[in-house]
Amino acid sequence: METTKIKEINFRNTTFLGSFADTSQVPESDLPLVIIVGKSNVGKSSLLNALTGQKHARVSQTPGKTRLVLVFNVDNAFHLVDLPGYGFARTSRADQEAFSKLTEQFVMKRPADLVLSLLDGRHQPTTLDRHMLAYTKEAGLDVLTVLTKVDKTKRQELNKLRQSLQTTFQLPENRKPLAVSAEKRQGIKELREKIASILGFKAKDTD
Repeated sequence: METTKIKEINFRNTTFLGSFADTSQVPESDLPLVIIVGKSNVGKSSLLNALTGQKHARVSQTPGKTRLVLVFNVDNAFHLVDLPGYGFARTSRADQEAFSKLTEQFVMKRPADLVLSLLDGRHQPTTLDRHMLAYTKEAGLDVLTVLTKVDKTKRQELNKLRQSLQTTFQLPENRKPLAVSAEKRQGIKELREKIASILGFKAKDTD
């Protein structure tokens, strides 16, 4: 009896498909969809670059620079979409509302197979963080919480945060928050493996 070989995803084989100011401009695809959401200063660009092993996203010293929907093809296995960050204080109220509206429009119009909800591992979730987690859960989306910048967090504090999130948002055992550091490449391999597993693939060990 033949066994179906599970596709291995090479995260380093990622290509940029384009940036879009309107959700209707984003091309349709039959591939699974993974979206990244998080605050403007949570380190989305750094994580994206670490995840793909390439400098696809510009890492700015000024949070809030990503104001478009960025779309990537990951090894022809799934599309990865980086949505504009939310909640940056120096951004005008009108811009904040525009970014939030763009994010919510995309989530509503393009139901994702997986949402990577990024939270700053050094702090408790903000009101906007909690709103986004509740929103995606109520929408029935599969959410994987990712704590960033954990190399700057004490282990005990990090464990408390992970447990608090799991309890508050009733996260199942197979969706425990993952802890990563793009700078130290801590947890990146585990994140790749988790994403691939959720989508029914395997992650190729590339680095």
